[in-house]
Amino acid sequence: MKKFIVLVFFLVLITISTFAQSPFNIHGGISIPLGDFSETENIENGYAKIGFVLGFTFDKPITDIGLSWHTCANLLYNPLESDDLVDDIFIEGADSKGGAWINIPILTGIRYQTDITETIALYMLGIVGVNICKEMNIRLEWHSEILDLNHNTVVAFGYAIGAGLVISKKVNFGIRYLGLGEPEIEYEWELNGRRMPEGKRKAKMFSILITLGYDF
Repeated sequence: MKKFIVLVFFLVLITISTFAQSPFNIHGGISIPLGDFSETENIENGYAKIGFVLGFTFDKPITDIGLSWHTCANLLYNPLESDDLVDDIFIEGADSKGGAWINIPILTGIRYQTDITETIALYMLGIVGVNICKEMNIRLEWHSEILDLNHNTVVAFGYAIGAGLVISKKVNFGIRYLGLGEPEIEYEWELNGRRMPEGKRKAKMFSILITLGYDF
């Protein structure tokens, strides 16, 4: 599933980049969950670990003083502390397989960039949009029982503020504080292939993204 999502993501990137008329950027880096999203205490927490981010951005200049309309899409993959989640919320002592958060925020807004030396530019941005959120399915094995925990995909409000440096008009180092909303995740159980009652859980989701990219 993870490989499929990454493949689709890059196919979209290549397609859009081929036909884009605006300057664009591709980047990768680390995704650091914050607050409730990373906590491991109760069902309102996210149990997320540090993961990775892949993404691209477009900038459409608005004025000649450094303002541009900024649009971006990122893929965030954060593994779950699945053993802790299972012990705290579901079945203590069960073995778990799988489990991760996948978030795809698609955001747009304003970016401002100014030169601070001949080769280095500083930028700041504020963007809002939607976040497509999926908690990956988990399989629990407890004695002779097999329990599959299947989650739905939800859409929530997202936003980001950030800053970064562009070196020699090509190398882009950025940091962003990202709000991914508070999506309500519905899940259903399958015990040895038989459907069980459904449930819900949610977590406030915030992350720091640290990225290194290339501007075209």
